[in-house]
Amino acid sequence: AGGTTLEIVSPFLLRLACPFWFVERAGPPLGGAIRLRSKGSSLPMDGGITLLPANCFDSDCEVELLMDQQSTYRLRMPPSFCTASWRTSVGNFSFCVQTEDVAPVGLLGARCKVLTLRPKVMVTNLSSDDVEFHFTRVEKHGSLLSRVAALPRRDGAAASTERLSLGEGDIFRLAAGQSRDCHFDVEGIGSNDITSMVRLWFRPAGDVAGTWSGPFSCDEGAAGTSSWLRPGTGQGSSLEVWSVGIVPSRGTVAVSFGRGSNFVAANRVSGAMPVTMAIRIAGLEDRQASVDIPVLAGGQEVPFGWLSPASGKQGFGVEVVINGTVYAVPDVRHSMRFSVKCSVGSFLVSVARIGEKTLLALEKDRGHIARGSTLQVDFKLSQFGISLMQEKPEPNELIFVSLDVIRLQYHQSSVVDAEQIRFFISDVQVACQLPSRKDEDL
Repeated sequence: AGGTTLEIVSPFLLRLACPFWFVERAGPPLGGAIRLRSKGSSLPMDGGITLLPANCFDSDCEVELLMDQQSTYRLRMPPSFCTASWRTSVGNFSFCVQTEDVAPVGLLGARCKVLTLRPKVMVTNLSSDDVEFHFTRVEKHGSLLSRVAALPRRDGAAASTERLSLGEGDIFRLAAGQSRDCHFDVEGIGSNDITSMVRLWFRPAGDVAGTWSGPFSCDEGAAGTSSWLRPGTGQGSSLEVWSVGIVPSRGTVAVSFGRGSNFVAANRVSGAMPVTMAIRIAGLEDRQASVDIPVLAGGQEVPFGWLSPASGKQGFGVEVVINGTVYAVPDVRHSMRFSVKCSVGSFLVSVARIGEKTLLALEKDRGHIARGSTLQVDFKLSQFGISLMQEKPEPNELIFVSLDVIRLQYHQSSVVDAEQIRFFISDVQVACQLPSRKDEDL
């Protein structure tokens, strides 16, 4: 049965509450098909909320799948979060259980926690086009298990609706604006390793004969947004720029696909001066695609990316072609400025972070290079102390901690695109006033 507590709120008011709730957010087709039991007995559930035993952090609960009642997973609820890999006859599933506090405002002041079961990996298509993706398994040292595995072996468009987990080689189609959970059917890999031991590939669903993206990881180490350049097939075909976002959160990972890039280029040279600009990405010559990405005058932003930004082999460098002359930019993630001269005048190439985007711009050289912006914060506190007291059986000070001359410095410069954080404490004192204290214990 679910654990309940009886509290005396006032002389004439008692409060009966269950401190631990369980909510299932597995999503279709598993949504509503998961039940919990404790010591063989069903736990009370109402409105999608299951009441957990008071000792759920110390004893296991049995998780049952109504589609396969022969498969039972023993789960001990976590104080913060945990991941679980569950192999059943209808597929292999990876979940995460997250524990959060419930606001006591609507609970008559009761303090409760809700434990939510979620898919470990959630994939979202943010573009206006359908997207296809598949995965390949990697060995522990990070290399692909086989080159054959890098190519999908069968069309999973129909299989993905029948299978509840994605098998290696299956192609899954994700409609525009659609989100759904992604469970990888891989033998011998636990839930903690599943995201680091697989690599995802994607492409627009309408281009069946097109090129797949390079492989990318969806674990916590790949957090952030990467910009992918996907060339079409055939000589002189157009280039597509996509963004892949990886957002980890307490055991779960959200993967999103969308068009566009956080890296853009702009030609801000105006007037009658014939200045041409293009962005050249390394590696396109081998893919039979246009080598240069033209950036027309007028200041319009043109997105760009890389063939394999997740691999690190190409780095984040590009080449800027100005009136036929090539200038190297080693890393566009770092702010920089340099002057270039050609037959029609002098110009300035700059790389700067503007909001969430990085802008590589070409503009007229005004004869000086701006210094950029600098932010510096200096926080000082002469002394800070905290005392931990014991009220029962007698008021007594357990421990006292004192910190002297605390200083925190933060420095940010757009010129070198760097941040510095410094933290100083001149003296720390810890004192214990209990009679049974021994100096050698501290």
